[in-house]
Amino acid sequence: MGAWPDPPWEAKNQAAVHTWYPANFGGGPVATLRTIADAVVTWPEYATAVAVRLDAHDQMGVCAPHGLDDPLDGVWRRNPTRVSP
Repeated sequence: MGAWPDPPWEAKNQAAVHTWYPANFGGGPVATLRTIADAVVTWPEYATAVAVRLDAHDQMGVCAPHGLDDPLDGVWRRNPTRVSP
């Protein structure tokens, strides 16, 4: 298996989501997000609602409020917290 030199990804400033989300996607006001867990729990699909960070001691931390079963099993479902059918 070869390396994937340019995987698609994007970064969003989760601290500012409440300032642009309603204008871009509609709906009412979005509460200010205080922690990464507050943000991840609202991401549109359970399979993508995973955040990983490397701490100062080179230890990885995982935030997966909906668990890891969906992404590990290849299951794709919407997160009703933010996405309607």
